[in-house]
Amino acid sequence: MQYADAHVHLADPEYEGLLPYLIETAKKANVSALVSNAMDSETSRRTLALAQEYSGLVYVAVEIHPWNAVSQKETDLGTVSEIATRHRREIVAIGEIGLDRIYAKEEEHFRIQSEIFRKMLHLAERTGLPITVHSRGSIQETLEFIGTCRVKQVLFHWYSGSIKTLKEIISNGYRITVGPSLLYSKHIQEIVKSTPIECILTETDGPVTYRGPFQGKLTTPEFLPIIVEELARTIGSKVEDISGQLIRNFQSFFNIEKCSKV
Repeated sequence: MQYADAHVHLADPEYEGLLPYLIETAKKANVSALVSNAMDSETSRRTLALAQEYSGLVYVAVEIHPWNAVSQKETDLGTVSEIATRHRREIVAIGEIGLDRIYAKEEEHFRIQSEIFRKMLHLAERTGLPITVHSRGSIQETLEFIGTCRVKQVLFHWYSGSIKTLKEIISNGYRITVGPSLLYSKHIQEIVKSTPIECILTETDGPVTYRGPFQGKLTTPEFLPIIVEELARTIGSKVEDISGQLIRNFQSFFNIEKCSKV
């Protein structure tokens, strides 16, 4: 069986010096593809370099994260746009982009997030790339923004909203990611039960840390087999029956012809 991590942050400072370890343990766990999401212009550059170094295993998503929106300059937006345009064949998504009303300390901060989100959506339109979305505390505003653009391939990273909104997401043809929180969150388990397997991708979101059986552990892509096992248990299916579907979902969404054998 193969596994794919649709959302991880390999260029994060917490992983500095650990990349060889992360890559080796991922391969040992049969993880055949990783999408490394940037956070700003600098990590977009670094993520691209990692994908070039680990070609065929690491793929690139570039963007300005809503947490970094206030600190970014127009030149940073230009850098991300240039990377996405110039290296179009190496980049598989614009992400993670979106809104975070919980993180925005002032209404002005949320306005800046919204403006950058709009520009990142326009970048996705110009490049024809799918988007990975961050929507904490702002799911309805996020959906409204997406509804104004021509981007059809939309992945809601770590979706934790209502089942009602989940149904809207699915009806629009969008998808969600499921990660380590599935092992201890009853709400995430209910979300999974309400989502067709064809609409699910797996992620770790490392180096974000988790509770439950992951308490105190460094988050790495080698968590993926445990996540898929729990996903199979939650929906009452066999791991063998869904692992192949999850890989196909990954390849289809990111337009990757075939994940490498590890």
